[in-house]
Amino acid sequence: MDITNSSISSITVEYNDQNVNFIQNQIPNNKINSFEISKCPSTDEAFKIISNDSFRSTILQKFPSLIALRIKIENNLEKIEVRKTEFQELSKFLLSFESMTENQIVVFFKNEGSEEFFKLSLLNNNVPTLVKYFAINFMIEALNNKNDKILFCSNQKFDLSTLINNSYRNLLIEAVHKNDLKLVQEILKLPIDVNWKIYKEVKGKVDFDLAIDIAWSRRNFQIVYELLNANSMYPKDFKEEEKEEAFDDIKNFYEISKDMFEAIQSNNKDKVLKVLEKKPYLRYFFNKSNTSAIKFAVREKTFEIYQILCEHNVTYGPDEPFKEICDPDFLKQISNYNSSIAKSLPEYHIMVLLSKSVLSQNDVNFHERLNSIKNAFKSLNLILEIKPVLQILAFDKKTKFIFDFTQNSIVYMNPALRELTKAAYIPDKHHIQIAAKMLLEDETKNETQASLAHECYHFGFDLVFMNERLPYENGDEKNQKKFQNLIEECKNLQASEPIIKEIFEIYKSPAFGRELAVRVPHMLAFYQNNPEKIKELKKIFKNLFDYHEKNVMPEIKAAVEFYKKFADESNEINFKDLTKPLKAAVKHSFVDFQEKSLKILEVFDDQMLENLSSKQIKKILDGQKLKIGKNLENIQNTFYKLRKFINTEFKGEILEYKKEEQKYKVTGLAKENTKNIDEIIAEVESSKIFILPDAAGAGKSTTMKFLAWKIKEKNWISVIDLKRHLKIYETYKNSFLKSNPTKKEDENIILKILLEILSISDDFEILFFSHLFTNGRVILFFDGVDEIAPKYENFFINLIINIKKLTNIQQWIATRPQHEKDIKEKVEHGIAYKFLPFDSKEVNLFITKYMRFKNINLDLKSIETVIENLKIYENVLMLTMIIELQIAGKLPIENINQYSLYEAMVEMKIDIVADKGSLVNRDAYTVSKMTLWEIHQIYAFKLLFEGEKFENFYSNKILKSQNFHYSDDENEKESKFVKFENFQMFKKWSRENYWLEW
Repeated sequence: MDITNSSISSITVEYNDQNVNFIQNQIPNNKINSFEISKCPSTDEAFKIISNDSFRSTILQKFPSLIALRIKIENNLEKIEVRKTEFQELSKFLLSFESMTENQIVVFFKNEGSEEFFKLSLLNNNVPTLVKYFAINFMIEALNNKNDKILFCSNQKFDLSTLINNSYRNLLIEAVHKNDLKLVQEILKLPIDVNWKIYKEVKGKVDFDLAIDIAWSRRNFQIVYELLNANSMYPKDFKEEEKEEAFDDIKNFYEISKDMFEAIQSNNKDKVLKVLEKKPYLRYFFNKSNTSAIKFAVREKTFEIYQILCEHNVTYGPDEPFKEICDPDFLKQISNYNSSIAKSLPEYHIMVLLSKSVLSQNDVNFHERLNSIKNAFKSLNLILEIKPVLQILAFDKKTKFIFDFTQNSIVYMNPALRELTKAAYIPDKHHIQIAAKMLLEDETKNETQASLAHECYHFGFDLVFMNERLPYENGDEKNQKKFQNLIEECKNLQASEPIIKEIFEIYKSPAFGRELAVRVPHMLAFYQNNPEKIKELKKIFKNLFDYHEKNVMPEIKAAVEFYKKFADESNEINFKDLTKPLKAAVKHSFVDFQEKSLKILEVFDDQMLENLSSKQIKKILDGQKLKIGKNLENIQNTFYKLRKFINTEFKGEILEYKKEEQKYKVTGLAKENTKNIDEIIAEVESSKIFILPDAAGAGKSTTMKFLAWKIKEKNWISVIDLKRHLKIYETYKNSFLKSNPTKKEDENIILKILLEILSISDDFEILFFSHLFTNGRVILFFDGVDEIAPKYENFFINLIINIKKLTNIQQWIATRPQHEKDIKEKVEHGIAYKFLPFDSKEVNLFITKYMRFKNINLDLKSIETVIENLKIYENVLMLTMIIELQIAGKLPIENINQYSLYEAMVEMKIDIVADKGSLVNRDAYTVSKMTLWEIHQIYAFKLLFEGEKFENFYSNKILKSQNFHYSDDENEKESKFVKFENFQMFKKWSRENYWLEW
């Protein structure tokens, strides 16, 4: 549904209160896509039209292509929400009501598959209908995509300047994508971020595009010119010689910006002033390298030109390195050169805040607006309690102030706000929205400046304390209690001051703390010109002001120095550098660990936190979670939770055949010696070593994965497929031969081996794993001892013995039965259980669950006959094979034995591979079934025989004509491979070597 497409057919008719059928008389054809009724006096009258049967018949039957019905209301919109059921039948297209008095559009629509209406409400003065409907379409498309990244929701009012869709595009970038010049021009009238970044990954590195990069790549030079005039950076791919392709306006623009930099370099003040006259709307004057003019003036040390640029509100670019913006040597040099110039200049952080301020680029009073913003920051900067917070916000690289000079309220940003709300802080974006109309009048600007101070403090508390915007550090129970008492005290004193009173009148109790915390700067800013009033307030709310002075200001001042260092990305940050509240914030931050969140303080002390890297600390302070370990395979919803185990020392009969029932059942004696999965877990908590010796195909590997998932809570769980790490065993096979090693030596070598096996290389992950390992909170599942025997069996046994000596962690070991004795003899206190075979009832349950998983129905009788003939009650792999063969219609019922079963399974798999020849082979090589059989035979014999025995035992045309090689290289997708130099059916597509994966 694109209601902004220029190709749609639309019509507008005027409302007629005398004849509701006026619409039918003015319809030129039935191919209308967009229908508009203008001059409707009220929403009541609009609903009369919608409710009229004749109107419904016309709209629903005669216009099947209609996608939008628009009704323009000459008054305010009323009772829209409660009456939406009256147009239930009209929900197949978008229905909108637009007020001509309050500049609001309310839209109702249903997205794909929705039972409920979505209501979207937009409010912006002086924004053409074209832009509003483009925004509506923009939101509908995102809602229809049902993407979690959507940054807005239904039944909320929206500010068009900050809308972002599920691709993180704002309205401007979306309009540029559509190559719509008129739409771009209209959107640039909004206070929109023209340098909004869309991040992407290029060759493993993070890059970004701006709207201008998209327009330049499409050679849409008219849009490029509009964006340059709206203070966009130059395109990343812009080259001076390429400007000749562009039209004259871009060439002229480039020459003007070039003149600015030449004037700065030659210290030509007159030329600078002339350039400023030519382009009064430019705030940055970027050159082709996207360096701002004011930054270039700092670099060239042209002090008087720097002063001129500041006076004309030319600011730093949004991405310029902080250490160059805040150059203390340059500021000293200005003072030494001319102290009067130095005194006239705003402080550097004011200039930075001005550079972070977004407003409409096409406002005729652009410089007046910029001056009012600068003066507001300068005024707040005079208040000692507010200045350090402004400095902190200047240091934050994400900070953005969005000023809308057409509004007295920002209620359109969030319907939960009051009608008179002047500003709001949006935490997830680090944005502060300001309705700045009242900032232009001397009589009202203090009210807006106070709201600005209020929101700056909300933002500041997020950066200083990182504790839900509360004025104390996370976990500080003493100050938490003290501030809670202050809330009660101020509640009793609220009648003395409206700024305090509104906390308890407007907000609910959970917000009292956050709101009271920012009332001191709010009152100081509001009564900035009334020192007597401030003096009176300090008496009435003495404890509140004292708390702010003694508990808040010291932490804010300490944070200024930290964030100044933090702003320079070249500086390394360690845990010791953090302020006390930020250390607490790091401790209370969460890490994503194997599908769960853990607080860092649950596992680390201060000494260990000092090993956090600068990158990790910056990530935490930026609100991101650290990720540790790999997610475990979730197989909780399988039949494995029902499996039972029997001690390997049990010597009695396990299954007996009940003739009367014609079924196999577990004997009574065996039942007495069995344990379920929860009982096994409980026993291993004390024994620490568990051995699961059972036959191939019994389900050992999958059961180990299920057990790992089940006991993962607060432990580092790793399931290790032993055959994947042969190179590591070879490297360390003599590690345990040293006589009388120290405990530290043993610990170091074991940790080294485990870290390599688990592919842990990140410093923080190493630290985290080592800590949990030492404290017995690692659980290791070793799968497939038989697959590394005999060559590395002793190495593995020595490894688990030495792990047991060092730390009391659980070790679970799966192997074939023949290796159980060696492990039990050498590992003390280990317990060994094997699977209890399925009885007939459990086999049927397994088959039923498997068919439900595959969403099929099968003839159970044939399957049960085969299972009974082969007496397969313990082998999960063979049970699965039988079901798969029955699904394919290839289950050999007559004269079946284990050999014929395997033969049928291999035959079926080869048929599948052969049938997929075009998918397997990019060179359209057809693999014959005979060739596949021969490859399987080679592979099977290779597993059975080694070296010369293999060469002598098996020789054929393939082996003679191909250079055969077997690899255990774990880097090759962690699988076993057979390699043939010239063979054509392979998964890897290099010209020299081809691999066939099994």
